[in-house]
Amino acid sequence: MSSSLSDGVVGSGFRLDIQGMRALAVLVVVLYHIDLVPGGYVGVDVFFVISGFLMGGLLMREADSSGRVSLQNFFTRRSRRLLPALAVTVLVTLLIAFFVTPVRGGFRIANQTATGTSLFGANLRLFQLTGDYFAPAAERNPLLHTWSLSVEEQFYFAFPLLVAVVYLLVGKRRPIARRALTVVIAAAGVLSLALNIAFTNRGSNIAGIARPRDFAFFGPFTRVWEFAAGILLATWTLRHRPHTTRSGAPTNRVVYTVAAFAGVGAIIAATVAFDDTTAFPGYAAIVPVIGTVLLLASAPHATGLRTVLSSRPAVIIGDLSYGWYLWHWPLIVFTRTIWGDGTVGLIAAALASLGVAAVSYRLIEERFRRDRRIIGRRALALGATCIIIPVAVSLIGTRIAKTAESRLNTTYDVRRTDPPNTPANPNQLHVTLVGDSHAKVLVPALTPTLQNADISLTRKTQTGCQLLVGVTSDIARCRTWQRDTLQKLLDNPPDIVVIAGYTAGRVTDVNSGVRTEIPLRDATGRRARTETEALEFYRDGLTAAVDQLTRAGIEVIVISSVPDFWTTPFDHVSTFDVLTSRDTPHNERRTITEIRQRTGGILAVEQSIAANNPNVHIIDPVPVLCTTVCQQVDNGTVLYRDHDHVSQAGATRLAQAVLTQIRTITTVKP
Repeated sequence: MSSSLSDGVVGSGFRLDIQGMRALAVLVVVLYHIDLVPGGYVGVDVFFVISGFLMGGLLMREADSSGRVSLQNFFTRRSRRLLPALAVTVLVTLLIAFFVTPVRGGFRIANQTATGTSLFGANLRLFQLTGDYFAPAAERNPLLHTWSLSVEEQFYFAFPLLVAVVYLLVGKRRPIARRALTVVIAAAGVLSLALNIAFTNRGSNIAGIARPRDFAFFGPFTRVWEFAAGILLATWTLRHRPHTTRSGAPTNRVVYTVAAFAGVGAIIAATVAFDDTTAFPGYAAIVPVIGTVLLLASAPHATGLRTVLSSRPAVIIGDLSYGWYLWHWPLIVFTRTIWGDGTVGLIAAALASLGVAAVSYRLIEERFRRDRRIIGRRALALGATCIIIPVAVSLIGTRIAKTAESRLNTTYDVRRTDPPNTPANPNQLHVTLVGDSHAKVLVPALTPTLQNADISLTRKTQTGCQLLVGVTSDIARCRTWQRDTLQKLLDNPPDIVVIAGYTAGRVTDVNSGVRTEIPLRDATGRRARTETEALEFYRDGLTAAVDQLTRAGIEVIVISSVPDFWTTPFDHVSTFDVLTSRDTPHNERRTITEIRQRTGGILAVEQSIAANNPNVHIIDPVPVLCTTVCQQVDNGTVLYRDHDHVSQAGATRLAQAVLTQIRTITTVKP
């Protein structure tokens, strides 16, 4: 988030109050990230509007005065201002992540994000890697926050080019160029807002985008309207001045004051009223955007509020806002990884990051920003250096991460490559395994187990999807797969279908120890509001699926949801630990009572379905995976690869249970 003093000029003078607005924006983001306010992520939207306002005013003023825009000067200023601090943050973060972040996914995802960050595409890379900004896996990424920097950088590329092209085409008639540009920006803003609402609030699936709400959050096209709001305000501000009295005070100061306080109130209201379950950006983002527009338009004429926003503490934090934004999240993630989620530790990390930001501001940001010698080829060399070195380091880091993960997988046998489907032999019993990633992890163990018993196995798996009828946790990803998979099973029925899935993560509002929305939806797309309602959805969807299968003469085995945990065995095992053979797994334990409280309702639903359908059989994984307690490591054997997916050893235990159930079925089947 840019915070240079030169960026605060709109119209005829520099506005100190905008630095105070930046301070407010970064403060609510930091407070959100240390769990002190539920909706502080709206601070990013405040930054977007401010950037549109400042860059819009800067470029429109230049175009009006000269009839053109110097792209070279603009990009030179942006490069000097933003890239050195960003490159240093990325490099230092990756270095610390090598020693701190979990080897399984954490270090690799950090490096993959770093590549996207340095190439100004972290938002799109994160959409591919983790999808949901609020997901537990995403929140362990020390470079997660750079998505918003990439959105800003994409704006810094696109908007100056738009201004340059419009003024190049009609620059000789500047009023026409100005009006044309305003119309284009307004149209783009309206279209962007419409897309944002369609993706976020209506769940529209456009151009095959599987996760429309996540795309709306990370996508640049669904954020354009926020920048456009600032640009249009800047355009209006450059053409209009408030009516003043003889003393120079605005004649309608009361109106400005009310509007300014309404703007602050809207931002604060969003900060405290929104949370991770709010459909965002969507309609909700309109609140902080309008609040920021009101504040930008009115604060200079609201004496009391202007004084607060222009005060020295506010201006200092505003000056440091870019650096504080860069450094706060990596330090918070590292603190959580090492010392946990204690409030005192998180506050200390936030304050420490402010100190680092002050050092970065003085030694990096200001040094490069004020160096007027960095122009032309020097500016190009600086930009290339700040891009190439982090990209090279992150690519090397990705290879190191893959090597470490492979070594860990081999050492503890937590992941194996899926063997191919075994060819169907008419004389063999034919089993089909169906389900989500919980079914997929069984394949390397179940395939040889059944082969040794002269049973053929095929599988039909889709990450995140269970075999239910009319009920799903992801409409775009799963509904077609569910329908097609069921139809294929009915068209070419196997002898037995084994269904497995992570039901506990879909019928409850807790996933990996983090509270979330219950994701399960009924046939109308309505989300379950309570666990009881979600269990009813699950009952309806599973009953409809198994009834169709059993009517086709298929025996059905349902593996109930496995015990899950709030941590993984490798949460505190870093890449450095693996490469230096210090990779001792952590063992989280949960009592049988705790597990039954979480999954007992699921098992009861499944058992009631089986009681009404003699061709449905239930495997309870608790006695298979647990003894007197449920634990991730049993007598030195690692049973889990992460929070809820079993390792090869755990899958082998479940595969043996499946084989036992198959033998029971074939023994009693006439």
